[in-house]
Amino acid sequence: TIKILDPVNLVMVQKESHNPFINKKAYRFKRLTIADLKPILLEDIYLDPEAFSGLDQMELVNQSLSKIVEEKFYLKPEYCKQNFTVDFPTQRQEKILEMESNAPLLKVHRYLHFPNLENGIYSVLLCRTDQYVFSQTIKGSIQ
Repeated sequence: TIKILDPVNLVMVQKESHNPFINKKAYRFKRLTIADLKPILLEDIYLDPEAFSGLDQMELVNQSLSKIVEEKFYLKPEYCKQNFTVDFPTQRQEKILEMESNAPLLKVHRYLHFPNLENGIYSVLLCRTDQYVFSQTIKGSIQ
């Protein structure tokens, strides 16, 4: 299940050191993924407002963002960069993720690059690794 916590809004991004949209406008929304009735993934997602014009009018609950990007905007990522750290949630994040105080989580800064659009989507993922194993399959040619 995917719940939208904060709907899509056009925001001016400020004071976020890893965010490629800093000092620019971006669409932003937050969503929560729930598995086995437990919250496991909290995402803060930023999108290029020109490339994804109209996203704020679309239904995103229980929808695959990658499917929307491909089918509605005709875009497929060329590549993705991800930075992984271990972090501790804020009190608000703890409450949303139903975590114990001071429990660590996996924090991922994800940068999706599209043809002629670097950093088209940027997201910060907070993953509860105590409840769920996160895995990824990466395809492409090996040289």
